[in-house]
Amino acid sequence: MEKYLENIVVSSVKVVKERPKKIFIIIATPILILSSINMLDFFIFPKEFFSDKIVSNNKIYRPNSGREVFGGHQRVFVGYQYETEKGLSFTLSKAFIPEKDIDVEHTQIFKTVTFVDSDRKDYTNKLTSNLNGILKYFHFIFFASLCYGIVTFLYDKSISNNKFLNILIFNSIMFCILLYMLIFN
Repeated sequence: MEKYLENIVVSSVKVVKERPKKIFIIIATPILILSSINMLDFFIFPKEFFSDKIVSNNKIYRPNSGREVFGGHQRVFVGYQYETEKGLSFTLSKAFIPEKDIDVEHTQIFKTVTFVDSDRKDYTNKLTSNLNGILKYFHFIFFASLCYGIVTFLYDKSISNNKFLNILIFNSIMFCILLYMLIFN
């Protein structure tokens, strides 16, 4: 059994060393497809509009590592996270909705909230969850970089090590940033 596992590890390391472009394409293609579906869902596909009620709201804080207050780090208020009666979740940057009744618009596939309005005010410009805030721009950059990397690896036969590492490292960093922002936003 140990010899069998050793052969698998040795052969997989050998494949990674011999065909790094192919492995990048195999890993990046599903990510590119999901990214495309997410962007199509957010920007092109029709959205569902309805009235809903806010069930809960929570304040969101982030630690401020700059100053210490009474032996602990000061927390900085970022915004509010809301949950609705129909199961939607969204985050507003420093904007509190005092009413319970709201109008909401969301995407069909990923249920991303794209519009929030109450009787008094439109809160759409304060939305920060999913592709609403700065994450949209990171997503565009990552999408373009993935497309460039896949096309380069498919059609450029003599690619330099520097170019290969730049594409690989930049896409890895952008993926980690996007994943972090999606999970903790």
